[in-house]
Amino acid sequence: MSARAKSRVSVAIAMALTFGAAAESRYGDIVNEHFVRIARENANRRNAVLDDVNGERSAKNYRDSVQRKLDGLFRFPERTSLDARTTFKRDYGKFSVEGIVFFSRPGYPVTANLYLPAGKRDGLPAVLFLCGHAAEGKACDTYRTACIALAMKGFAVLIVDPVEQGERRQMIVDGNSVGTCTRNHNSLGKQLCIVGEWLGAWRTWDAVRALDYLETRPEIDSLRIGVTGCSGGGTLTAFLAAADNRPAAVAPCCYITSWRRNIANELPVDMEQVVPGALEAGLEIPDLLIAKAPRKTLIIGQRNDFFDARGATEAFSDVAAVNDRLGGETELFIGPDAHGYSPAARKAMYSFMTRMLNGREDASEPEIALPPKQDTYAAKGNVSSIAGQKFLWQISGEMAAKLAGGRKSEDPVAALRKILGFVDPGVPEYRNVPHSMVSGKIISRYALESPDGEIECVLKRVDQGGFFHFTAEPAILYVGDDTGNEEKIANLQVANGTTTFVLDLWGTGELTPNGSSPLQGRNLEDQYGFDYHYASLGLMSGDLIVAKRVRGIVAAVNLLAANGARKIKVVASGRARIPAIMAAALSDRIDSIEIQGSVPSFAAEASEMTTEFPLSCIVPSIVGTVEIDDLMRAMGKKALVSPQE
Repeated sequence: MSARAKSRVSVAIAMALTFGAAAESRYGDIVNEHFVRIARENANRRNAVLDDVNGERSAKNYRDSVQRKLDGLFRFPERTSLDARTTFKRDYGKFSVEGIVFFSRPGYPVTANLYLPAGKRDGLPAVLFLCGHAAEGKACDTYRTACIALAMKGFAVLIVDPVEQGERRQMIVDGNSVGTCTRNHNSLGKQLCIVGEWLGAWRTWDAVRALDYLETRPEIDSLRIGVTGCSGGGTLTAFLAAADNRPAAVAPCCYITSWRRNIANELPVDMEQVVPGALEAGLEIPDLLIAKAPRKTLIIGQRNDFFDARGATEAFSDVAAVNDRLGGETELFIGPDAHGYSPAARKAMYSFMTRMLNGREDASEPEIALPPKQDTYAAKGNVSSIAGQKFLWQISGEMAAKLAGGRKSEDPVAALRKILGFVDPGVPEYRNVPHSMVSGKIISRYALESPDGEIECVLKRVDQGGFFHFTAEPAILYVGDDTGNEEKIANLQVANGTTTFVLDLWGTGELTPNGSSPLQGRNLEDQYGFDYHYASLGLMSGDLIVAKRVRGIVAAVNLLAANGARKIKVVASGRARIPAIMAAALSDRIDSIEIQGSVPSFAAEASEMTTEFPLSCIVPSIVGTVEIDDLMRAMGKKALVSPQE
């Protein structure tokens, strides 16, 4: 990790939000309920359409509509040479294993194992096994047990390492992997978002190319290929089911529910499970299994899974309504266990795959002595041993540099307005809400509404007296991570003759969500905390958090200006710096802006080994449209960067 990256990480830790001396989250349910409403309205519209599916023609029309929408979300590159190679073959008596390396993209190797039943036979049914979030990838004992059991039942089984797992760990320092696979996926996903890509599509393309590899093997009957996986592998099974016609049978485990359930349950998910634009397109999780109907489909859930089993049951009904009418078969198994590919869930999968692809049911799991983990290595333990390979964060950096180099020399403010879809909110309606006294200062509050009456931000005036109105004098407006810390804002030092205002942006201060808190505490910087969670929902719904925060700042400034405020200065810190810079570039009513601490470029964040950059500050593809430096230059003397305190 570079010295610059280490420095940024230290700053991020130092900036972590402490909620001591903080105001009550007066509007702490608003953010979650905003997205719950979006998800429920989407579900209601979708259910109304599904309710009209009553025959083959209407089922086909629904499937085709879903497929068109998904085609717009899954964007893949051109196929290139797999350059597949077998690195070892080992015979264990009842089964054999091969080490496989193939390239899903140029310079981007995928490591895999191919399990084969004893005795060389042709026309074998096959299963593509997709790993969940086990750091060991294909060497995970649970996954190897399932692969060997299937091989002993007569299947060829290809299991591939997901990126940043197994032999494809990407974050390497002094020869050692750093960070957990899920948190590193979060980092990779944000970097790809900056360049207009989506980690889920990259992982899906690896699986598509794995099917391509299976079709090159003479032992395999390409018309009898099944796909299964659990958790992250269940996700990828569903994504592959939506993207490729070839699997004859799919059995996703511990993923299928609904986004409506996830959102209502305040469940953050991994970055590759965040499907940009999916809710905006009117889709739901079951649609992933409908897109290529008809097909043999088994949905596996667990009674005690955080992926809500109620949603799995509802998804089963949705899929069956279309899939079965088109000639497919849809089954549901809800196991008695917690999240994971438990023995009961594996046996349900064995039963399904043997019935559907091998003509005879066998749900048993034999006693298996697992070989040493190192016997699974196809690339000497890590793809870094392969000459010419590139890590994904290096590829995203190259993509960012190319996009930055190709940016048009157009007005950066106009470019920003276009990519944000920004429309000036005008002077907002507001509510006078109760004052509070802290350290001898009275904090007056004005809750600013969106056009539909939803509270979008809270403007606070800090003074010796309480005010239900605004005054015509110079104003300074503070935005930052810690605007909910009333002791701190009550002691802000401001020049005489200037009125002090503080703005709680969407998801901060008094709009800090009451829920969506990881077990380790309410840290704003947590990679799976509330700020990340709601930013991910913004990506899915097309209602970006950064855009809402920009609108909030502009609306507050408009309100101040409309009531006579002059020489309005914005002072921004923490993750409010990005939306503040954007707002200052877009609003002529902001006379000056002070940024506390430097702000790295989007292109730089896309090229680091890891990034702490908040998802709530990212606009997809922004690096190809406008950069922070472009906006700062466009503002000229209006903008000032001060050292971080």
